[in-house]
Amino acid sequence: MTSEERNSAWYTRKEMIQMKEEAKILARSLRVVVSKKTSSTPPRSGDDGTQIPPTNSKRTLMEKYPLDFTASSSAAIKEENANGNYRGLELSIFLGRQIKKYFATRKILEYQRKCKLMIAIAEKNGNPNIQFLTEALSKKLGFVSAKYSRW
Repeated sequence: MTSEERNSAWYTRKEMIQMKEEAKILARSLRVVVSKKTSSTPPRSGDDGTQIPPTNSKRTLMEKYPLDFTASSSAAIKEENANGNYRGLELSIFLGRQIKKYFATRKILEYQRKCKLMIAIAEKNGNPNIQFLTEALSKKLGFVSAKYSRW
């Protein structure tokens, strides 16, 4: 492959950095649009009928950080970005997805560390069923991964 063919077939490092920055800027702007359109929840009222300011009201993680497109967020994005070139940026747009992914990764890695420790202890104690234990813990790790990745 000649250098001319390679230059026309592959992105340069500068082009890759530029595309990454454009995606970050687009994701930030769409995140702002979605948060403005979807955070207009009605004010909550206390027992005596007075309105509770939004800073004092308790919100769930799902309310504060939505995980996925809703009808209002999708419409808001389409209004703001008529080209529809936000595909693939869902993880960057929705902070709830980032949070869920972070916690899922932490739990999976924590369980993996526990499994490795259990195998190391079994090896140290001379357990004859190391192969069976390794296979069983691998399956359990797969189940844990599936459990925390389901959202």
